[in-house]
Amino acid sequence: MLPLQELRFAQYYPFSKTAQTVVKQAGLSLEQIPKQAMQRAKLMLSSALIGRKYEPTAQESIELIQNEVLAFPAAKILLSFSKNYSYFERFAGMIAENAFKKLEFEKNEVLLDFAQELGIEFELFESKDFFSAIKLESYLKIPQHSIGMHLVNQKLENGKVFLQKAEFAKFIAEAVQLKVLQSLPVDLKKVPKEFQKIALEIFSEISERQKQYLQKAMHGKAETGNFPP
Repeated sequence: MLPLQELRFAQYYPFSKTAQTVVKQAGLSLEQIPKQAMQRAKLMLSSALIGRKYEPTAQESIELIQNEVLAFPAAKILLSFSKNYSYFERFAGMIAENAFKKLEFEKNEVLLDFAQELGIEFELFESKDFFSAIKLESYLKIPQHSIGMHLVNQKLENGKVFLQKAEFAKFIAEAVQLKVLQSLPVDLKKVPKEFQKIALEIFSEISERQKQYLQKAMHGKAETGNFPP
C-alpha cells in the first residue's frame, strides 16, 4: 500500500499513474468493488452530467481514500454505457476542472512531472515574465476551451508558446481533459450486468431532470418523442 500522502495525491488526481497504481494494488475484481466506492462513482458521474460541483472529500482513513480513487474507473465504466458523446465531454471537463483547482497551487515539481507524464514538450525559464515555453506543435495538439488560453492570446516566438505558471497549469488540465476523453468509452465486454443497471438508472434520472427543466423553460409539456436521438 502506498503512503498516505501518495494516496491523497491519487485521490485528487484520479487519472494519474499514482492512482492507477492504487487501483492495481487493490487487486479487486469488478464484482468486489466496495459499495462506498460505487456510491462515490455514481455521485461523481451524476454531478458531471448535471453540472454540479464534485470534489473529493478530505479523509484520514486509507480505506475511504482508496474508495475515492476506485470511484474514478468505476464512473468511467458506468459512463461508457451511454452513447451520448456530450456526456463524455462533461465528465472529462469536470475531472480537468477539479485537477486545475489543485494544480494551480502545486509545487513546480508536480507540474513538471505531470507535463512529462502527459507527453508535453516544454522548456523552463527563470524569467519573471514566463514560467515555460511549449513547442507550437505540442500546444496545438491540446484543444483549449478557455478563451484566455487560445493561441491568439499567447506570446508566440520561434515556434514556441510562452506561458506563465498559472497558464502552464491550465494547459496541463486541458491535456488531462483530452486524456480522459480519449479513454472513453471503456471496453464493457466483461463488465457485470449490475453496472449497466446502475448506469441506466443514472441516465434515466438525468433525462427526467432535463425534461422537467424544459417544461419549466417552455411553460408547457415537453413531448420527449419529438426530441432528436
